[in-house]
Amino acid sequence: MKPNRIILGVTGGSGVGKGEVCNILKEMGVQILYADAIGHEVILKDRTGAYTEIWKTFGEKVLNYHGEIDRKILGEIVFKDKEKLAQLNDITHKYIIQRILEAFALSKSRIIAIDAPLLIEAGLHEMCHVVLGVFAPMELRKERIIKRDGITPEDAAARINSQMSDSDLAIYCDYIIHNDGTLEDLTLQMADFSRVIEW
Repeated sequence: MKPNRIILGVTGGSGVGKGEVCNILKEMGVQILYADAIGHEVILKDRTGAYTEIWKTFGEKVLNYHGEIDRKILGEIVFKDKEKLAQLNDITHKYIIQRILEAFALSKSRIIAIDAPLLIEAGLHEMCHVVLGVFAPMELRKERIIKRDGITPEDAAARINSQMSDSDLAIYCDYIIHNDGTLEDLTLQMADFSRVIEW
C-alpha cells in the first residue's frame, strides 16, 4: 500500500542544479520546501534563537550595519573551516527542521519534496520515503557557482570541498540524476524517475 503522503528528499552539493530538478518537480505537482531559503529566514534578526546563537559563536564581525547576519562574511568564515561549518550547522539545523515539520503539518499536498544540500548531515533523510541525489562534474559545478554567486574560483572550490563527497552522498540515495546535459536530458531523467517510484 502506498503512503498517504510521500516525502521526497532532493540533495546534492552546491552547483549540481537542484533548482532545475525542483522546477520540474513543481511542474509535476510536487510541493517544494527549500531548506536553504528556510535557513536564510531563521537567521534573521529577532526571528529565532539562531540569530543570537550565531553572533555569539562567531562574533559581531558577522553582523552588517543593520545588525543582521551578513551571510557572505559568514560563508567566507565557515566554508574554509570545517569545524566552524559544523558549529554553524549545529546551530541552524534544529531551527530548519522545526520549520519543515511545521510546513508538513500545514500542507495539504500528497507529495512534498525537501530541497536540501545538507539533507544527510541534518538528518532530514530519515523522514523521507525517497532520497533523490543530483550530481554533476566538479568543473561544471564551479562554473555554475561562480556565475550564480559572483565568487572566485577558489571560493567556489572551497564551498564544494566543504560538503560531503559524491561517493559518500551516493550511499544514501535511492535514485540518482546526472545533471550535466541539456534541460531536455534532465526532463527525460526526471520522467524516468517519476515512473520508477510510481507516484
